[in-house]
Amino acid sequence: MADAFAEQLKDQLDPPPVEVFDSVAPLYPDQYASRSWFTTIYQIVEVLWKTWRWLPMLLFPKKQVPLAQSAINDLTSEGYTSIAVVGSCRGGAMVQHLLSNPVNTTLLGGVICHPSPEKETWTKIIKPTYWHLADHDQMFGQKDINKLRETFEKKKDEQGVDFQCKVHKDTVHGFAARPTLDHENTKFAFEESNSSAVKFCRKYLLGKD
Repeated sequence: MADAFAEQLKDQLDPPPVEVFDSVAPLYPDQYASRSWFTTIYQIVEVLWKTWRWLPMLLFPKKQVPLAQSAINDLTSEGYTSIAVVGSCRGGAMVQHLLSNPVNTTLLGGVICHPSPEKETWTKIIKPTYWHLADHDQMFGQKDINKLRETFEKKKDEQGVDFQCKVHKDTVHGFAARPTLDHENTKFAFEESNSSAVKFCRKYLLGKD
């Protein structure tokens, strides 16, 4: 999707080639478990060399928040009064920041899939969120999952904020955006996260349970 948008928008979106990460971003747990340390280090260095100019964008997702906010502002100015947001990976980070900003009154809530844990936003989000996380995600570990649940379950109990969190077993970061459908658990997580987004939109955009 990013490649297609970048092709049409040119300088507005300039993502690194997706395939460049294949050697360091497994599609399922332990895909590279038998690889030697030397090969692993070599592959990491090679990826860093190929992607160095994108590293600030990848390492600091908050830098893209103004662009995402501009998109929301454009939709609002065009008359949209109800918007649901769905994001995976860095898109999930954007969803967290957008929902934490009280100026975004048109946003009803969102679905967030294997994001980076933008923990500074969590106390500010008071809108419905459905989360789909991987149980083998170095970006969003068990401590982060525990903190997420603690923060939002408290809001759910005290303020009635709709919160759902599913941690998908035997999956890695990326299952909702670049799934390998030959891996049964990844395929299930991918399909369930998509179904969850449809369910969320039916409930909060269309008013149907």
